[in-house]
Amino acid sequence: MIDASNLDWRLHLSGAASLVSTHGWHSCSGGLEQACFWIYCRMDVLSSLATSEPTRLDTSVWFPPDRALALRDGSNPWNFDTWSNYVVLLLAQVHNFLCKIRREGLATPTLLEEWYVLQERIVAHRRRQPALFQPLAVLPADVNNKENPFTSRRYLTDKVCAAIQMFSLANLFLLLARPEYSRHERVARFAAQANIAKDLVDRVVANSIVNRREIPRVNAVQLLTSAGLAIVGWVERKALLKILDDIHIQTGWNTQGNSDGLLEWWGWSTLLRDRGQTWRDVQGEVGPPKSTDDFLMMMFEIKK
Repeated sequence: MIDASNLDWRLHLSGAASLVSTHGWHSCSGGLEQACFWIYCRMDVLSSLATSEPTRLDTSVWFPPDRALALRDGSNPWNFDTWSNYVVLLLAQVHNFLCKIRREGLATPTLLEEWYVLQERIVAHRRRQPALFQPLAVLPADVNNKENPFTSRRYLTDKVCAAIQMFSLANLFLLLARPEYSRHERVARFAAQANIAKDLVDRVVANSIVNRREIPRVNAVQLLTSAGLAIVGWVERKALLKILDDIHIQTGWNTQGNSDGLLEWWGWSTLLRDRGQTWRDVQGEVGPPKSTDDFLMMMFEIKK
């Protein structure tokens, strides 16, 4: 969906950001302006994930000050749309903070305080989740199902699927972004939290496998690609690549660049090419094994 190297796409987003800023549109503008604002914000977030860069539009202007305060203190009721839209904001804020930590390096008291504020926002938003965001069914993992080896959750609507998938990724980036006073501390924490990270990655991927709706699948391409950077296991990786292939067939969106990027990241590209194979031929582990915490460290140390 989003090609990070596509100049036309970047120019489109920059022009859209200027339009939003010039007219002063925000999350509560009402009518067509508000709808356009949220469409832009979703594109901005997905583009920022693809490029590992902050969003173009400063998240501090997404909500008017009085509205932002009402949302945080709970004086404003949460409904389907407000909860979903606020997830987009949280994902943007957490990813922007991750970009900041990558630049600034080691922890400071101020950075830790910022991270704890984001953590509390994530926790609070989980608590106020409307009932309809709960899964209709939870399907246990089936080790014999090569197309879906994950525990899976079915959701009611397209918007629920998309919002929950974004929320899972926001939680993964929050784990990645916690400031540490040394690289050794970060390595140790990633090892300790590898199972938490794996569960969040699995949730992102399984969401698209079992909820086969067109609209959330288009939204999911970059979310799947970002989560896929931390996925381990040849069966799980093939399931992810298969869903990206299915999205291309179902929607027409070109997902080949996303798949190629993941194959390169995992170290599969050269080995498979030398064997004269594609990912579809894989029936066992490829290349030297790496753990979830290894990939978390690689994700954190992405340089742009």
